[in-house]
Amino acid sequence: WNGTVKICDFGLYQKLKHEMDRSPERPYTAPERMGSYAHLNEDIRNNLWSLGITMVELARGKYPYADKIKLFELYSEIMQDEPPVINLDEGFSEEFVDFVSLLLQKDLNDRPPYNTLLNHPFIIRSMNDEIDIVEWLADIMCMEEEHPVQVSLDSNLLELDA
Repeated sequence: WNGTVKICDFGLYQKLKHEMDRSPERPYTAPERMGSYAHLNEDIRNNLWSLGITMVELARGKYPYADKIKLFELYSEIMQDEPPVINLDEGFSEEFVDFVSLLLQKDLNDRPPYNTLLNHPFIIRSMNDEIDIVEWLADIMCMEEEHPVQVSLDSNLLELDA
């Protein structure tokens, strides 16, 4: 790992597909979008699952299903087992734990709509906090002055290179 953090809009998939084909597949796809009836489950809330998996990965620094080597095992766990859980004893706030748990509801109908999530205490608090994300990330990574953080912003991609 070289310290590069990349978060992009999942809608960019088609544009980045050729690049993603060269890397190990890590499905962020919601359980209801897998299998033979996936076409029946088109819903904007499918993206909430993807966001939840991304938040777990960013919080822990590891993809939640990283131990699954075979794609079949990965899909089976996503579809049949309980979703990843973030716990308070890991040092995360109650608001964060609750927000992630709402995103990772296995049943699509149990995931709240976007407007409800926008009023969630985690989002409200995050919008009111004045956090310098670059400084925070540099502190977390224990970066020294000879390795400055370079930030480039795009409307769909945030890239922090160390």
